[in-house]
Amino acid sequence: NVIVMCDSEGMIHSFNRSWEPISFKGHEGSILLCDISKQNNLLVTVGEDINGPSFKVWNLGKVTAIAGAQCLRTVRTMVSVPSALAVSEGGQFMAIGFAKGNISLYRGDVSRD
Repeated sequence: NVIVMCDSEGMIHSFNRSWEPISFKGHEGSILLCDISKQNNLLVTVGEDINGPSFKVWNLGKVTAIAGAQCLRTVRTMVSVPSALAVSEGGQFMAIGFAKGNISLYRGDVSRD
């Protein structure tokens, strides 16, 4: 169990049960949204990168002070600016809502292509 905060500098800050912080770079620009899949310790972030907005899936089960968390998947979102994110507890479903009204739905293991 961890608490995660993301910021406008693209940083992800993870706190364990002892409140020991581990921070690592998640995106080149601001992290706009984040959600955790509790059952399998996955963090999904939506942020601004060089090629536009993207979502990334991180393995929070193996966070280290040196490397941070392992990025399992990166997908560029090409619709418009993301405005909402929801990930199921088991990590089998994910929805990203966009400012123009579009919704992208993902089914299956969100950590894999």
